[in-house]
Amino acid sequence: MTSLKSIMLAEDPKLEAEYDQTAIKRDIALMLRALRKKAGLTQTELAVRTGLSQSHISKIEAPTGGLPEIESCARYVHGCGQSLLISPVSHAVAAQSSGAELRAVI
Repeated sequence: MTSLKSIMLAEDPKLEAEYDQTAIKRDIALMLRALRKKAGLTQTELAVRTGLSQSHISKIEAPTGGLPEIESCARYVHGCGQSLLISPVSHAVAAQSSGAELRAVI
C-alpha cells in the first residue's frame, strides 16, 4: 500500500527536496523526545534539570525549524540521565543504522 506521503512527494519534486532537507532535524527531534519520555520526564521537569526554558525544550523537540545547538543537545541529553557522544561514521554505516541512535551525516 502506498502512503499519502509517498504519493505527495512523488508528485512534487520541490516538496521532496524540502522534505529531505528537514530529515536530520526530524530525526534529532524524534530521538530526543523519545529519550525524554523514556526518562519519564515532562518538558517542564527537563527544563528545571537543564536550565533550558520549557519553550526551548519544545523547540528542540519540534520536527521543523532550525537545528538545535550542540550545547543545548548535550544539556538536554544530560538532563535525561545520558551522555551525548558525537562520532563520525562512514556513509555506509549511517545508512545501515537502525535509527535508534542520533546521527547526522554532513
